[in-house]
Amino acid sequence: ADPHLTDIDAVTSELRNIRTQQQKVVKLATSSLNQGVTNENVAQTTTALQIFINLGTVKTATDNVIDVCLSECRESLKLALDARVGMSTDMSKKHVGPGRANISSSQGFKTRVWTDLEKAFSDEIYSQCKQVKFLQEILTSLNLYTNNDQIATSFWDRLCECILEEMTNSSSAIQQMLETDYPKLLKSYKDMVLKLNF
Repeated sequence: ADPHLTDIDAVTSELRNIRTQQQKVVKLATSSLNQGVTNENVAQTTTALQIFINLGTVKTATDNVIDVCLSECRESLKLALDARVGMSTDMSKKHVGPGRANISSSQGFKTRVWTDLEKAFSDEIYSQCKQVKFLQEILTSLNLYTNNDQIATSFWDRLCECILEEMTNSSSAIQQMLETDYPKLLKSYKDMVLKLNF
């Protein structure tokens, strides 16, 4: 940082080496943190967080984990709320006249969507929420945040926004189905929260 040292080759070379080594450490720590959180490995997660603490980038590292978890939740919801998933090619090729039956209002379609949504909340989204909860517990044990709910609260707010966005972006048939059977959606969400022991 000293301006008098900027033109010295040895210093410039050493700073370049330090940056290269730091990038390697960050890459390894990022991989270790992601693995540790996914496998809920306390030692691995704690070590990776300590590295980021020493580098002064722990907030960025944890934000990246949250972003990945939210991205997985979004993909799971998109798949569950996709009206085209599960439609057989035979049905989509049928020619029907005016007043044709809407595939998306059929009982089989509704059953498929609810099965996929329940699976999303009970498995995929639950798994991501569990990882965030685990990360929050490790951060709390390291006394990294005075407000212990900082990461969890941010994640939950963003997850709720994500759920709302995906429902809003779904087809009108799915939106209508969700409105009609709204208690089912609430039950899936509530069951997931109870499973997380919040």
